[in-house]
Amino acid sequence: MPQATASPHFSAPRYYAFDALRTMALLSVVVFHCAFSYVTLPLGETWSFKDEQTHFFFDLLILLLHQFQMPIFFVLSGFFGAMLVERRGIRGFWTNRWKRIAVPLIVGWIVLFPLTRLATSATLSALNLPSIELKISLIHLWFLYQLILFYGLSTAIIYWMGRSKRGVEALNRFQTGFGRLLKMRSRLVIFALFSLLPLFLSTNGLQETTSSFTPPFHILLANWILFLFGWLLYSQRASLEENFPQRSLLDVTLVLLICTPFYLWAITRISPDLPIIVRLTKPSFWCVVITGSLIMWGFVFGLLSVALRAFNRPIGVLRYLADASFWVYLVHLPLTVYLPGVVAASNIGAPLKFTFVLSVTMAVALFTYHFAVRPTIIGRFLNGKSVSPAAD
Repeated sequence: MPQATASPHFSAPRYYAFDALRTMALLSVVVFHCAFSYVTLPLGETWSFKDEQTHFFFDLLILLLHQFQMPIFFVLSGFFGAMLVERRGIRGFWTNRWKRIAVPLIVGWIVLFPLTRLATSATLSALNLPSIELKISLIHLWFLYQLILFYGLSTAIIYWMGRSKRGVEALNRFQTGFGRLLKMRSRLVIFALFSLLPLFLSTNGLQETTSSFTPPFHILLANWILFLFGWLLYSQRASLEENFPQRSLLDVTLVLLICTPFYLWAITRISPDLPIIVRLTKPSFWCVVITGSLIMWGFVFGLLSVALRAFNRPIGVLRYLADASFWVYLVHLPLTVYLPGVVAASNIGAPLKFTFVLSVTMAVALFTYHFAVRPTIIGRFLNGKSVSPAAD
């Protein structure tokens, strides 16, 4: 169990596999937002505009990325959060999280929200769409905001229960029970059951996100379940490869192959405008909730298993991208909002427009990271160290 005080003699190994997986998930957010302008599906308030040229491929891409990127984020954030508490204690944990999460959230929002508002106005004008006022929100930084809430809850529980022998014993029993669940063949189904309640409370049966400063309870609950899974997973760190054996990939593959067709069939038959009581009478809603939860946890178990086998070693390019990915995540949104307007008048097709937006966004974000962030005080805040570009 992570302790309330630091463990000075504790030396944690480097979790290269999870570093790589977190990096890929962060960078996939850029792909996710670049694709929004070219989907055929109605977006409502999720995205303020859509190009005249769209493609069904981007609908599938959005649905695919949505099923795993945020769940993996929260699982890995819980895992590394527990590791930090173990290494530094609660006070050291919060010193680190203030620098690495709270400061980027505050400063990033002050800078990026106005830029995103300006980019939205420019793109709406380029697409000949009526101007709208972007509501005050956390934009894409909502993830950092919810992390701080979960960190607060987790460390409060550890501090409170760690004050008594009975509380410590209860935490240890909880972790032991989690370890037993993790070794069961039916674990994917069991953890999928935990996610059913928040999905039933959602508007369309999907894992929802919100950029609101006051997130709905069911969204917090859905993300907290994933975060807690990652936090508890750290208690099983000594047997990670044993808990994610290669044979489990067959189970995951079967679940994905069986559930995905039903999921895609049902998702097109849901009306989010129906009251929840009415939605619960619709077989398509139940189908989306059940298959969506199984697919989400299938991706969680599958990606963790693949990462532990393919990336559990130092890889130079991935290490660099791991350092750069947080900066890329922070600054990408205004670019993914503005650049679709730059190519809006071109008749080159949605795939080429998407490629342009993604390429320019990544190029600008990585260029600014390498020369303006990595060797400066900003890099020390984001990565905990400063590196000269010449060192790369």
